Amino acid sequence: MKVKYKSPYLYFLSLLLTVSLTSANRISAEEAENYTFKTLFVYQFSKYIQWPKQSDRTVIGILDGNKDIIASFKKMAVKKSVSGSSIEVQNYSSVAAMENCHILFVPKKNSNMLKAILAKYGNSPVLIVTESDGLAKKGSCINFRIMNGKLKFEMNLGNMKKAGLKVPQQLTNLAILV
Repeated sequence: MKVKYKSPYLYFLSLLLTVSLTSANRISAEEAENYTFKTLFVYQFSKYIQWPKQSDRTVIGILDGNKDIIASFKKMAVKKSVSGSSIEVQNYSSVAAMENCHILFVPKKNSNMLKAILAKYGNSPVLIVTESDGLAKKGSCINFRIMNGKLKFEMNLGNMKKAGLKVPQQLTNLAILV
């Protein structure tokens, strides 16, 4: 039976709860490296966060991602869209090679490049998503972390505002604000 939601926010909340419950409320370190969950979260972020201007496609950039990360994002992009626009996944080999994108996913191994990323994008409307402790306080918009064995996300509203991104209250209610 397919459930219809009156509010897209209720759908997002139910998705987060489903992810938590299907993982038996615990995500091991090994499972956390499985980017399927993170890809689903990033997709949901793309649906609810508002960029200053609309585009006919949503570009998700990945900074030097491994084949598992890229495959996970590309699999999602083939099946999903954002407000009717297609999703394009780009893998950038370096900060210098990065082009304009809506979302930039920075894998943990590239966390040390955050300062260069911020210098390149400045106050551009780019949702920077990281996965290392403390990076939301250092400039990323959203940062994944494992807390008590569960996948959570931190959000820095100041960084979101600098980027010109609007975040609905329902999404901030699900985040750990830093």
